[in-house]
Amino acid sequence: MVGDRHWHNLHWSSPDRLNVVGLAVVTNSPQDGTTHTIRKADPTARRRAIAIIALGTIIGVLLIAAFENYRMPLFEWFQSDPKELKQRLALLLYLQMSFAIPLLLFAIYLWSLGSRIVRAREFPPPGIPVVRDTPIKSGSAAVRRGRLYQVLAVSLATASVLWCLVIWRLTEQLNAHLA
Repeated sequence: MVGDRHWHNLHWSSPDRLNVVGLAVVTNSPQDGTTHTIRKADPTARRRAIAIIALGTIIGVLLIAAFENYRMPLFEWFQSDPKELKQRLALLLYLQMSFAIPLLLFAIYLWSLGSRIVRAREFPPPGIPVVRDTPIKSGSAAVRRGRLYQVLAVSLATASVLWCLVIWRLTEQLNAHLA
């Protein structure tokens, strides 16, 4: 019957609401009769995501405040000893290269996630908790999403490597100029 609900590990709490005991609700679309599965939100994952965002925001604010506070002393230290300028410049530029590490780690994560999606032919892949009720895509739509994640991963990894190459090249040119 088109437009009706099936239940899997679920029970009805009223004719209008569905009280979820399990993790998924399966409904039939009234338009085309296709079946849609919805993965229910995981409250633990939601709390974890909020905590990560809050922690990242706090760390970002602290880093910006520290940079603003210590920018001038760092600049003075950088220029204080002309004999050490070459080594200090290299240190600062290599520190800039370290900013590529989180980008590379995120690229690795996206590649892994994309591979899991392609293998399972389901998005989000099984075992991944979701922070809100999420319709599950399957088949070719999921594979396309997984491949898109992999393309994004390659793009981020390429940007990370190019950043390091640009910093390395800049260091070489500045060292040649200072010599």
